[in-house]
Amino acid sequence: MALVYPQTLLQFLDIIRDENFEELLVRLKVIKNGNRGRIPFMFIISLPNMDRQITALRMCLLVYYTTKGAEVPKILQLHAALESISRNTLVTASTGFGKTHIMALLMLLEKSTSTRIFITLSPLKRLQITQVVTFLEKYGISTISINQDTPRDIQYWRKYVHDTRKNATQLSTSRHLIVTAEQLFKSPEGHWTCFFTYSSRASVPQTDSSHQR
Repeated sequence: MALVYPQTLLQFLDIIRDENFEELLVRLKVIKNGNRGRIPFMFIISLPNMDRQITALRMCLLVYYTTKGAEVPKILQLHAALESISRNTLVTASTGFGKTHIMALLMLLEKSTSTRIFITLSPLKRLQITQVVTFLEKYGISTISINQDTPRDIQYWRKYVHDTRKNATQLSTSRHLIVTAEQLFKSPEGHWTCFFTYSSRASVPQTDSSHQR
């Protein structure tokens, strides 16, 4: 296979998302030896079927190139991400395990043209700030925080938050929403929250990732 080097990282990642196992192996071989050894290849080929092997290797390459070689998933992170694709999962791990990395693996699988929405529940606004920075700067995932301070102006939501009803790609909007828990309910005064403002104008988003500490 002749390797294709598009002009943008976005195009490059979309190519990886479509490649088969043999093509992904070629990409793995061109990674420098030291970094290649960090990818849990023996675990990947031990997976029970080819589809899971392809997905696991694809996850490794996507996060490797997104983080410029700084990160590759550990076996437990990769296992948790794979299990989360087809069913609801609960990951219980201590601080520093890398739960955010697991969430990023799932989001990176989505093509740039996808209209899928990812929702992360966060208990604190201060934590939201660090999470937004992590997803945006480390993984290149467009992310926005939604809490009681988020503007209710419809123009703000149209500009920054992805609308799943639209067929056209909205590259400038965020498909990953980090939402504080109170946004899931009405306010004490009985008013709809900012998150419900969004839900009322878009198809009900699927909660793919819930991150609570």
